[in-house]
Amino acid sequence: MDKKVDIAKRFDHEISGINEILSALSDGRIYEQTKSKSDGTLYNNVEKLRDKLNDLFLKIEYGKESISEEIGRVFFTLTESEKSK
Repeated sequence: MDKKVDIAKRFDHEISGINEILSALSDGRIYEQTKSKSDGTLYNNVEKLRDKLNDLFLKIEYGKESISEEIGRVFFTLTESEKSK
């Protein structure tokens, strides 16, 4: 069976952000254990994870651009406008 869309490749940036949070959680990097504010509380990490997952699902379900596609489009537009000057 052929893939219609390679989700892992297309949404690599979004998935990478989700994996970063999961890695931090699995390594025990939460404020309650490390007392480092940069790690964030368990609650805040779960909220960030929930937000990132919801954002990814919405993009997939409604055919919206990935972050990489948005950056590429903006870069292309800027490059084209520079060429026309």
